[in-house]
Amino acid sequence: MVQVEAVRDRESFAAWLEALPENERTETAAIIASRAVLRVFPIWAMLQSSTDFLPLVRTLLVSVVASEFQIPEIKEAARIARDASRAAESAVKVKLPPKGSDVAAYATARKAVSAAAFDAAATAFSNESVVRAVRAMDLTADAADLANAYSASWIALRSDLEATLARENILHHPLWPEGSVPKQLQKVWSLGRASMQDNFGYSFWISWYEAILAGRPLTSDWHSHWQLMQDIALIAPEDWDKGAEHLAGVIEKLEEKHSYRVSTETQGEATTLLRAALGQFGFNDIRHLMELLPFAEDLKHLKDPDAVSDFVAGMDQQRHEIETFMRAVDREGRSLQGAGGILTYFEEVLTETSKARQLNQLNVGWIIDCGEILQGYARSSETVAELGPLSIPFQRTVQNLLDLIHSHFSATLLRFGALRDIRSSDETRLADLMEDLRRGLAQIKEDTAGNRVPMAPEAIAVFEKLLDDLDGMIQREFIARNSAIKSQIRRDIDYRMAQVAVSLRLYWEQSAAPRMAVGQVISGVAKKKLKDGIEGLVQWALDWLSSPGR
Repeated sequence: MVQVEAVRDRESFAAWLEALPENERTETAAIIASRAVLRVFPIWAMLQSSTDFLPLVRTLLVSVVASEFQIPEIKEAARIARDASRAAESAVKVKLPPKGSDVAAYATARKAVSAAAFDAAATAFSNESVVRAVRAMDLTADAADLANAYSASWIALRSDLEATLARENILHHPLWPEGSVPKQLQKVWSLGRASMQDNFGYSFWISWYEAILAGRPLTSDWHSHWQLMQDIALIAPEDWDKGAEHLAGVIEKLEEKHSYRVSTETQGEATTLLRAALGQFGFNDIRHLMELLPFAEDLKHLKDPDAVSDFVAGMDQQRHEIETFMRAVDREGRSLQGAGGILTYFEEVLTETSKARQLNQLNVGWIIDCGEILQGYARSSETVAELGPLSIPFQRTVQNLLDLIHSHFSATLLRFGALRDIRSSDETRLADLMEDLRRGLAQIKEDTAGNRVPMAPEAIAVFEKLLDDLDGMIQREFIARNSAIKSQIRRDIDYRMAQVAVSLRLYWEQSAAPRMAVGQVISGVAKKKLKDGIEGLVQWALDWLSSPGR
């Protein structure tokens, strides 16, 4: 086999691919070809035209998805996207490049990127995957030469080959080794990005490409990222044909399903459901819930611009309250017991919020840590007594900070990311599991034990709506004929069932032992996740129904 360091032209690249095991060759060729095209996408974006913008980005997205999902529906989507893009490209009127640029050279490079994209998509369904991948790499290297990145493109290719041999998923790697985008291509992307921003409906594609550049998921974790990508790849051709504005609305609905971008209605339901499960829970409970998520680090350092902006706006209203309290403590005297710690952690919250405004990312984990410490002071009888009358605005201010966290992140927390990969058996009747969940909710509604806090009517209404939605999803899964769609619906049902089951168990544990609830549920989820699938999780979540003295 040709050594990776020897791959420096189309012949050596072809030889390297041909030496791969036959069952790996097509998939590897597709991945590498797609990434090669994506590296020079900025050149195309700078000169993009509304005529072929959607067909081209659709082709690129589907070609990447096809390397991750080797299923007939995606292969067919790749063929349709390639054909649509080729037809659109023939009618395009290209924008002029920047002043002082070689117009002919840029036009040639743009055509090369388009042609390479056609080849990258074709590797998903062609019997000539090596030929297609090699031609795509050859075309993109020539295009990269226009941005003084010819050598860098081959270095990046070899980095992908090394990662492939190491059995790493190179789609999870930055597009350029160590994120080192060649300087000229950085400038070109700045121009391309600005050009795309001028068009309504293109913002998703900017975020999509920058996530690929950085080697990070577009959503909160890789699992939901790929589910989102698959759903977009399978959007009906007629929706793609209706233009960027229409398509943006379709994609936004898919993002609500798979990412942080939840609707107001969904956020309201999640807030109510989380309160139903845990009642008046604190910062420590939020931190424990975050431990349920496999993407905890992504959540702790939130980078979604909309979520960060919303939180900062909320903090703008609370900043005055915090600063007023801090001035009052300062005038009363910092010698008050606990005053130094209280002021320090309030200052940290304000500082982190100010940084978020500048950096457009938020260290949520640190704010929750600070809130947990402040809540400890608020619950200390000694500190409350020392603060005297100031204890009232102090406790109110801490509670308002907690409410802000609830408001902005409860929907995200309630995603329960660790539940996303728990599956039901194909032999299991989903209607039977639904009957168990309804029985559990009915028992909670009827329970009259004096030592438990009754579930609020609005919380019961949310559970009932979720269960009604599940009934509808089960019906759609039953009548679906397309295997990929049927599988996707079942995955969504599994996740929603797990979410409801865990929420019911959280409520039951909380109503009996508030301080132990979250820890017990996390432990239970971890065990059931490893062994028993959705069936075991539902059984565990409702086993209190038959417990003595429940």
